[in-house]
Amino acid sequence: MFPKDWDKVTLKQLLSKPIQNGYSPICDDEPNGRWILGLGALGENGLDISRKKPAPQNDSKVKKYFLSPGDFLVSRSNTLDKVGRSALFRGEIDNCAYPDLMMCFRVCPEKVSIDYLAAYLRSKYAFTYIKKSAAGTSGSMKKINKSVLEKLIVILPPIAEQKKIAEILATWDEAIAKTEKLITAKQKLRIKLIQQIFAKNDCEAVSLGNIAEIKGRIGWRGYTCNDLRSDRSDGVLVIGGTNITKDDKLDFTNSTYLSFEKYEESPEIKIKPLDIILVKTGNTIGKVAFVNRDIGYATINPNTVIIRAISVEPEYLYHWMTTPYFKQKLWDFVAIGAQPSVNQANIKSLKIPLPSRHQQVEIAKTASFMNHELELLNKLLIKLIEQKRGLMQKLLTGEWRVKIEETAA
Repeated sequence: MFPKDWDKVTLKQLLSKPIQNGYSPICDDEPNGRWILGLGALGENGLDISRKKPAPQNDSKVKKYFLSPGDFLVSRSNTLDKVGRSALFRGEIDNCAYPDLMMCFRVCPEKVSIDYLAAYLRSKYAFTYIKKSAAGTSGSMKKINKSVLEKLIVILPPIAEQKKIAEILATWDEAIAKTEKLITAKQKLRIKLIQQIFAKNDCEAVSLGNIAEIKGRIGWRGYTCNDLRSDRSDGVLVIGGTNITKDDKLDFTNSTYLSFEKYEESPEIKIKPLDIILVKTGNTIGKVAFVNRDIGYATINPNTVIIRAISVEPEYLYHWMTTPYFKQKLWDFVAIGAQPSVNQANIKSLKIPLPSRHQQVEIAKTASFMNHELELLNKLLIKLIEQKRGLMQKLLTGEWRVKIEETAA
């Protein structure tokens, strides 16, 4: 239900420019002043203009798909959680086209505020409709077409109220954008400072295998689906690449559990506090996590190894392993096959700078302090996003009405 003075229309009724699929040419290697968006440009919170490629200079068709301020973009083919993602193009970049897997349209500004519609297209109602309407034979990729998008129901308050709602939501968007930029800046600063700290400590570099034990799951002690359990009450936690974030932290959101029998079969890979877990197989090679507390009964899957410090501060070693330098050196050893992988012998050979024990402790303290700052900022970002979602639900359904100031006659 929504207020009686609100209208209910289809998106098709609001269009001033028909919905049109984009164009995906073979892109140039070098920038030339013409661009085409990548599919990843449609993010969870709008347009990420950094996700673009150089469009071919000699392809006359590209210009036909150049975007103008006020154009709406919608992903028409992607995974189920991403199909239907949308963004309002505000002229962030000149001479930029959109690809075939996106749709583009414009609306009549007399009928709908473009900022209101941009928020509405990212609402729970719109996403639910898109997901239910998406089709496809692939288990991963789903599609929507122009007809699906045209039939999307749009709830419209009076135009003045639309603009006020958009204005309120824009306040949260601005706070989210500022927090995201601050997180990105802090992440870059953290990497720079850590590498500078390491550079200042002119010290011997030793092989990882000389200062730490490296333990992986032995092949014949692997496990099958029959060894998996439904939850922790009936099994032990198994840590793999999906349990390590891109920021090199443990994440138990999507966990797998293994039988106690299989857990006891490999005592050498029972996870303990101060262990470091490194991904050695798959597309996420190099992701690393530090076990800073007792996480209970836990082990690793075949794609990871446990690194146990012997003659080095564990947290110092972990922070070194998070540096781009270490990750690149690891990838230099990667054997490309059906699945990328790096073996334990090569991991053991990686060189680690080894300053004095006191310096190791101080470096770890500095890096940990910066990590704590990032954790607080990420918590703030999550809170802002949750607040905005709740606000959208109430404002876009009319549960909360905004006050419109009347202009003097």
